[in-house]
Amino acid sequence: MGPAAEAVRREVNVFVRDSGEFDAVTDFDRILRSPHDPERILPFFDGGDHLHPDDKGMQAMADAVDLTGLDCRP
Repeated sequence: MGPAAEAVRREVNVFVRDSGEFDAVTDFDRILRSPHDPERILPFFDGGDHLHPDDKGMQAMADAVDLTGLDCRP
């Protein structure tokens, strides 16, 4: 990802996390990002293209969703 795209990614994440526009947020970016290189997905979760998660990454994202905060009424 180039510097311009990285800047947009960061800007969008700040908005989603901090704007107050959303009732709840599950921060998939924070879950999948490498703490050693925040511009990259953790190698453990990398699906191979350095952008999309593999099955372990998908499971980590699913596990992070707070189901008690969802209204699942029909």
